[in-house]
Amino acid sequence: MRAWSLAPQGVLVRVRNGVETVETFVDENHVCKPIDLGPPTDQVSLVMFGTGFRHYRSLDSVRVEVGGIGAVIQYIGPQGEIAGLDEVRVLLPRELAGAEDGVYVSITVDGTQTPGLTLIFK
Repeated sequence: MRAWSLAPQGVLVRVRNGVETVETFVDENHVCKPIDLGPPTDQVSLVMFGTGFRHYRSLDSVRVEVGGIGAVIQYIGPQGEIAGLDEVRVLLPRELAGAEDGVYVSITVDGTQTPGLTLIFK
């Protein structure tokens, strides 16, 4: 069995009019702030960091769900700047706009699910 973990840390990457910006969704107390998906033309991705999940068997064995909705995985693998740190980048479904009660994010790799985190949306 592989050991891996997901930290409740990450960033949002917003693409608006072809310009990519990085935003935080966690405040200084490590509490998730409401996420604004912006206008329908924006694409907002969630980038989460953890360890060990770069060793997945195949992309078919990786599933990310946000509020029960399967999210499109844009990248999973080494983070690139910090040795041993991995990242998962997924496109946030537009259907989540207005989910103020919170939605659960889960990542399943090779049949093992992370503890996950909860996000709220404006």
